Amino acid sequence: MRGRLHDFEAEPVDADRVHGRRIFAVNRRTALIALLGVAGLPREGRAYLLPQADVLRRAQRRLGRGQGLQVGLVGLARADDGAPFAVSERWIFGAGAHGVRVDVHGPDGRLAHWQKDGAEGGDAALLPDEAERHILGALFAQASLEALCTGLGVDRRVSSLALQGERVAYVIGAQARQPERPQVWIDQDDFAVLRVRFRRQSGAPYELRLDDWIGPPGDGAFPQRLQVIEGGHWRRRLALDQARLPG
Repeated sequence: MRGRLHDFEAEPVDADRVHGRRIFAVNRRTALIALLGVAGLPREGRAYLLPQADVLRRAQRRLGRGQGLQVGLVGLARADDGAPFAVSERWIFGAGAHGVRVDVHGPDGRLAHWQKDGAEGGDAALLPDEAERHILGALFAQASLEALCTGLGVDRRVSSLALQGERVAYVIGAQARQPERPQVWIDQDDFAVLRVRFRRQSGAPYELRLDDWIGPPGDGAFPQRLQVIEGGHWRRRLALDQARLPG
């Protein structure tokens, strides 16, 4: 199967000068550009893609390691008026579609909680929105990319390649320059889920980024950083504070 590598630009990453020349650090991004140039391919070059079913199967296997974990997150959320406020969250991802619970502590002792197919209580303005709860529940309670893709309308027959920072990712659900299509980004090397993107019914773009899967306390079962971006503005920025792994 052949796919397209999403458009990207080379950037200088070291401004020091030696003998009057700017030093450019060699990284994966520039190496890919050089490879495409040597191959004589156009800038939006073609690259080999694993079959989508293989990518999803490997990502699914990775997610299975974290099914049933509990995590604590700390960071910032934005109110409807744009003002940031501090939050701490405790997520419990029980097995199955009904096993998600989140407890949120906000400023001034405010509290809120939500459980899938159960009660919601406290100050609802503190809670993660429905989209974030659905995505995290599908990934870490159900451990099911199929459920996630079906719920968001991701077309699993379509895939391409893109760059997230220095990471190369499989993009399931979209070709190059199709940000309006629902899509899931999966790391090409370790098959961690990096991004989930779609548009709300209002047309506003929504994205959940899952960054830095390596190292404690998540030990590869949960990302170190989460960020929710809606309409081009961040809504939630959270870091992993603690994790209780299953087993």
